[in-house]
Amino acid sequence: MLEDLRGFVVGALGEARASAVEAEGPFEASVILCGSCMVFCLVASWFTGDYSFVDRLWSVTPFAYATLYAVHGDYDPRLVIMASLATAWGLRLSYNFYRKGGYQIGNEDYRWRIVKSWFK
Repeated sequence: MLEDLRGFVVGALGEARASAVEAEGPFEASVILCGSCMVFCLVASWFTGDYSFVDRLWSVTPFAYATLYAVHGDYDPRLVIMASLATAWGLRLSYNFYRKGGYQIGNEDYRWRIVKSWFK
């Protein structure tokens, strides 16, 4: 049963990613991308028991959203500059998160410990 669920989710994410590029406008594409990221994080957390997948995508998704707007805006120079700045910012965030071990499975963001302590 888990293999069927996994196959369904992988197929759905592939279709969602393709449809985000072919979407009518940038808002529709952003909604598809956001939904895809939500499904991925949920299913990945079910399979691994690690709930920090949102943290791992946090540095990548701004670049993806800005690029979607640049593509749908026919590569308007302002949108391309914004996508470039978002990419540079995302690379910086990704590097810092990698440096602190954030991309290792089972290693959650250090700030979660602080948040969890509020609810004890």
